Amino acid sequence: MKVTVPTATHRVVDPMLNWMDYNIYPAENAVLLQGATNGPIGDQTSVWFALVGVHDHTVNNGPSHLEAVMIYPVDCDDCPGDATSTARIDSQRSPPSKPAHLLSVTSMHVEDVNQDGRFEVICQARFQPCCTDEAVSQTYTETIVLQVQGTNIVQVADPGQTKQK
Repeated sequence: MKVTVPTATHRVVDPMLNWMDYNIYPAENAVLLQGATNGPIGDQTSVWFALVGVHDHTVNNGPSHLEAVMIYPVDCDDCPGDATSTARIDSQRSPPSKPAHLLSVTSMHVEDVNQDGRFEVICQARFQPCCTDEAVSQTYTETIVLQVQGTNIVQVADPGQTKQK
């Protein structure tokens, strides 16, 4: 696992401890990438956060895409005390009509990017462009910055945009 966190506020956790309990991907079409972390992210004070590669379960060895998964506490009388949220994270270099295929995530770390007191998740993801003859030779790596706003996971186009207004 290549997950790094500020040890004073976060910890790296075994992703399998929480993963199976929530049945987030009932078709078993997701693979955990790198590991998971627990601690404050964005405006949530304590979340379990991981990155996964997801593929179309109806296609053998089909293309994958990146998703972020968050498990966060909720306060209610008739629920288990936790809820989940997922977000598809596409390459910002690919057009929406031809999303790039995820090849791998080489690292994930938690950092307060702009020193505003809120942590973001940053990862390095490797993609292959979709649907071109030259796609294999044109793989690329992209830095992805994610923040949490309430129960939503949001991809930030520019790390400077994470600053609170």
